[in-house]
Amino acid sequence: MFHVQHCGCFDVIFSLVSDPRTAKWPLMSSPFPTLAICLSYVYIVKVLGPRVMENRKPMELRKVLVYYNLFQVLFSIWLFLEVSFINMFFTDL
Repeated sequence: MFHVQHCGCFDVIFSLVSDPRTAKWPLMSSPFPTLAICLSYVYIVKVLGPRVMENRKPMELRKVLVYYNLFQVLFSIWLFLEVSFINMFFTDL
């Protein structure tokens, strides 16, 4: 009985309360497509992925990660300087 009440609640949410402009958007008709995508992701990550990768050698990504981290640090410094400059000189906007 409790389950039936929740189904009615979902019907109210998805038909009466929802924004009609989003009715034709992908994945917005019901919660089940999103739930299927999430469950598929969990299956791939937890079951299928380890089964496929069990006999493979791990990739060597040390250099890639060093360059990626260097880029992230430089980009963060640049972003900090830009925001600081804007806040310092254009606070009256």
